[in-house]
Amino acid sequence: MKLRHRTVEGTIRFRILLFVFMLIVVVISVTLAGLPYIADQFLGTESAITTLFVCVMGPLMPAMPAWRHAARRMGKKYCLMAALTLFTTGALGVVALRAVTEAIRLEICAPYSSLPEPASPSRNSCHK
Repeated sequence: MKLRHRTVEGTIRFRILLFVFMLIVVVISVTLAGLPYIADQFLGTESAITTLFVCVMGPLMPAMPAWRHAARRMGKKYCLMAALTLFTTGALGVVALRAVTEAIRLEICAPYSSLPEPASPSRNSCHK
């Protein structure tokens, strides 16, 4: 047992794999922990947390067997890099969500910009 432990401990590939795995776990955990913030700050309502959770976790269920099949066919390293690229793209999309929602809000509210502001604007109104 001690010999196995020393062999695994001294392997640089194992350490890299362990580091990448731990990094993936931390990133996914932070992403899931940030869903309430994204729902409140970007979407403007905390009631969207359930929908966001389903949108983040839902695709994992059918995708897991597909990734397993792809890993057998094309290799685990290639599939890991592809998955990390897809996850990074999605994370950057969430970051860009604020700019996109602001642009859409401004485009929708532009015809109403010449109207006087209401006495008490609501949180979801065009006048902020």
